[in-house]
Amino acid sequence: MPLGLKVFFILLCCLMSWTADWNYISVLWILAFGLFRNNFSLQMTSFILIGILFYVLPDFSILDPNAIFRLGILLTLPLFTMYDGTLGRKSFLMKWGFYIIYPGHLLILYVLRYYIF
Repeated sequence: MPLGLKVFFILLCCLMSWTADWNYISVLWILAFGLFRNNFSLQMTSFILIGILFYVLPDFSILDPNAIFRLGILLTLPLFTMYDGTLGRKSFLMKWGFYIIYPGHLLILYVLRYYIF
């Protein structure tokens, strides 16, 4: 695939994910993890750089005491280093449970938001 077409699809994915939880940042992280598939140090370097450039710095303010919590993304680094590359157990219940539980809990939170607030 030509480079221009690849860039187009990456930008399209970033645009389509704009309203998601982690918006385009997650697209860039997935892209970097795929590009540096066999190089763990480059994966972690790109994770840190993308996180700081696109997540921490744009909203970071010394005056805002809650802004420091954005650096919490760095707390995932020890978890990444513990992963040895092996797949977990494959279970029908686990697979479909997560497909039901994740959107289900979001739906419950959405409904509670309107009843509580």
